[in-house]
Amino acid sequence: MVDLMTAIVAADEIDAALRRSDYEAVMGKGLARMVEVRHLRTNAASSAVPRALHPRRVAVRTRRAVRGRQQERQRLAAVLDVTAATGRGAVVAVTGRAGIGKTTVLSELRAVAADKGFTVVGVGSDEDLRPEAFAALLVGGRPAVAGCEGAFGAMLDGHLARGPVLVTVDGLQWCHAVAARTLDALAAQAALRPLVCVVAERPEMDRPYLDQWRGHLRQRPDAVRVELPRMAGPEVAALVEDVLGVPPDASLTMLVDCAGGIPATVVELLGVVADEGVKECQADFARITRLLGGERHEPLLNGGAALPHRFSQVLHRSLDCLSEETRRVLDVASVLGRTFLPDDLATLLGQPLAALLPAFREAFTSEVLESAEQSMRFRNTLLWQALLQNIPDAVRGALHRQAAAMIIARGGSRVDSACHVARGAFHGDEAAILLLRDAAEEALRPAPRTAAELALRGLELLPPGHAACLPLTEIAVEACARSGPISRAVRLAEDALTGPLPETAKTALRYWLSTALTLEGRHRDAGRVAESVLSNPAAPAELRHNLTVNQVLVSVLRRDQPPPERRGVGESDFPVLAAMRSWREGRLTEALTLCRKAVADDHGGPVISWICHPLIGLAEVLTCLEHHDEALAVIDETAEHVDRALAAVPHILRARVELAVGRTSNATAEALAGLRIAHDTGTHLYLHEALYVLTTATLRTGVGRPRGEDPLVAWARAETSAVRSLPLAWAEARLAEAHGDPAPARALLREVALGEQQRRELFASAAGAAAWTVRTALAEDRGDWAAAAVTTAERLAAANPEVRTMAAAAAHARGLLERDSAALAAASAFPGPWERASAAEDLGRVLLDADRESAVRHLEQSAALYQEILADPDATRVRSVLRAAGVVRRHWRQRGSGESADTLTDTERKVADLVASGLTNQQVARRMFISHHTVAFHLRKVFRKLEVTSRVELARRFQPSR
Repeated sequence: MVDLMTAIVAADEIDAALRRSDYEAVMGKGLARMVEVRHLRTNAASSAVPRALHPRRVAVRTRRAVRGRQQERQRLAAVLDVTAATGRGAVVAVTGRAGIGKTTVLSELRAVAADKGFTVVGVGSDEDLRPEAFAALLVGGRPAVAGCEGAFGAMLDGHLARGPVLVTVDGLQWCHAVAARTLDALAAQAALRPLVCVVAERPEMDRPYLDQWRGHLRQRPDAVRVELPRMAGPEVAALVEDVLGVPPDASLTMLVDCAGGIPATVVELLGVVADEGVKECQADFARITRLLGGERHEPLLNGGAALPHRFSQVLHRSLDCLSEETRRVLDVASVLGRTFLPDDLATLLGQPLAALLPAFREAFTSEVLESAEQSMRFRNTLLWQALLQNIPDAVRGALHRQAAAMIIARGGSRVDSACHVARGAFHGDEAAILLLRDAAEEALRPAPRTAAELALRGLELLPPGHAACLPLTEIAVEACARSGPISRAVRLAEDALTGPLPETAKTALRYWLSTALTLEGRHRDAGRVAESVLSNPAAPAELRHNLTVNQVLVSVLRRDQPPPERRGVGESDFPVLAAMRSWREGRLTEALTLCRKAVADDHGGPVISWICHPLIGLAEVLTCLEHHDEALAVIDETAEHVDRALAAVPHILRARVELAVGRTSNATAEALAGLRIAHDTGTHLYLHEALYVLTTATLRTGVGRPRGEDPLVAWARAETSAVRSLPLAWAEARLAEAHGDPAPARALLREVALGEQQRRELFASAAGAAAWTVRTALAEDRGDWAAAAVTTAERLAAANPEVRTMAAAAAHARGLLERDSAALAAASAFPGPWERASAAEDLGRVLLDADRESAVRHLEQSAALYQEILADPDATRVRSVLRAAGVVRRHWRQRGSGESADTLTDTERKVADLVASGLTNQQVARRMFISHHTVAFHLRKVFRKLEVTSRVELARRFQPSR
């Protein structure tokens, strides 16, 4: 038994440690339990005093704002207000499943009550609700040694005589009968006195005294019941930002969606993410660079790459609230796939469907399952994968074999049954191999990804020398070339071609090998393979035709001429190829016309399976010509029908459009999404365009690390290093120049100035390139190079009179060369906001000496345009010109006038507070428990919003809150 004096001394020491916030001293007292008891009194010096009779460890954690729960928090606050105003209390039940946030809501309620003048007692277990223990809490942790029951009543009366009292009980489900009597006593007082008793409980817990308490609660007219729902999407996103310091992107949103809106599970998942080292904060996004479990699709052959064990554990714990029967039903359902038929599940379980209704209802209520027309579906892919991979391999394989037999017995799809056979078949199973071959052939046209997985699995099951090897290989090569991984198609085809094959099979494999090599960016190898077939006059006419198209495409991509005997063949039959060559030669309107004609004449199937598809060509030309609305419509149509090997293309083209219209964050997100898909499939086409978008976005915003540090971007750069892209080289040269390295810009200037073809290609693809070339050439004192650039720009404009981008670019270039204000004014016809801002800036600079008022107007217009599209470095440069001209504008505003520090988010305000007080980024990071990269990210946003350029200026203009 604990000695009374020892307990009192221990309480004094703990109280002193807490007063000086010496958490290490508290932790060193050998305190045992992780329950926090907080005793808040308006006149008490101590704010947190654990009971000496039942010492416990104080959980040291960073308090976060309650996210969401607005309606529930308002109801609880209203109860306090009514009690304070009328002197009559209430009993409140806060209910919700485990992890829903009851403890956090009660913690906030105690703080609110203390601010309103309540004496606040926080109770965390049944021991705290014994009368003598509760009396100890009421006197600040000092136990009553005699007359416990009387002391309890006296203490409570004393506090109620001085003002209202709030008692919160967290975890009623863990209380015992003795605690229930104390609660009854408190509830009786609440009916007559200014006492609010708030009890948190889990409604799924079933104990006799809980049922009795709930019954009493229903009978009380003053009882209030507050149920905490699951958090909605925006609230979860805010919680993620609280934990990680940056808002989540789509990948991270899907990751935390596994939590089903349960805050504790969200935080636990994010803890696994941080501990596993897969979180990386960059620019405006918290991105998963090594997404848990690999690709986020619904693989047919397994549940995807294995989820990390800790992550899987968290997901399984999120289902602990479900009954054993529901868990069993969900385990078996996971074998049928993410989407399944209820009848199939009942058959596999050997039970009537009606008997499964309670389990279905519980799974729906818990938001584990959702309805999908005639089928049912796991709401989250990762949760489905976690359930599936938790089943032992042998059991899972047996269940798949039973599922396949069930589907065959009811006359179901051959592909559906083959998917289960693939998961459960044994090596050398003849029937399984033949079924996989037939199903893969059936799926090849409409679903190449499914065909690839079935064919590859069939090859794994084959014994040596099996007759199905060649047909399965042919299917796998074509399917992988159309859906990825491209490298697998190349490897399979090359391996097969080393042995003796029938001529027809050899020709087909070479065609798909040529296609895969083209997609992989190995244009020279692709051309060589195509030529090996075309040199054989006995090759089938259709394959010869397709390979001719491949060869012409390769020649266009390599910027050379096809062999003389091939010229015109592919282009005449495929207008998209002719359009590509017309574009390179500066006939932009002709290229657009050819693409429109190709789309109008296209009679292909619903699947876009090749890069020369007319919709892809039209989308690219419209994007480059800045026909933004039409381009987005065509891109959306393309995305609906494209094969997976080309699935990155719509994202990258959409990124170009988003960049052109000034939505830089959207452009970055789309470009990164395209790179992720390209990396997964192995498709290298359009990587240059994605890198161009990312480099230009970094240049414009000045936000984020150099993109080369991103592993995904580093991969893209390495894969494209052998093929030069002038637009990308232009973007990289400008970025290097902005970082103080003019050498790449000078080298590019020389290359472009000395090559008419290079100028034509660059100016046609990048609207601002002509003006940059003239400006840079003049800075290098090369007027002849500037004049050559103007000539090329004007030739492009003359050859394409309907393209206003070319006319504006030519006017901009001419205006810079001759300092012609009229020509620069004509450049305002640019469709893109960045190009318009650039033209207005140049016009303002030219007019400064002759017409100061007009110059200032154009410069301010330029700065506003730059600011609108978040091109902060450009806007800062223009404002510097204005200041040098004697123009001062208060673009930042002090607290209390206009756009002030009130526009900052809570995180940004805290960062600004700490930085303005003199702390370094590393010190701020330690204070806020975030990385110094995240601090730098928020600090850049603060600088932009307040329009300050240094920490000194921030300290002067932003007054930290105290």
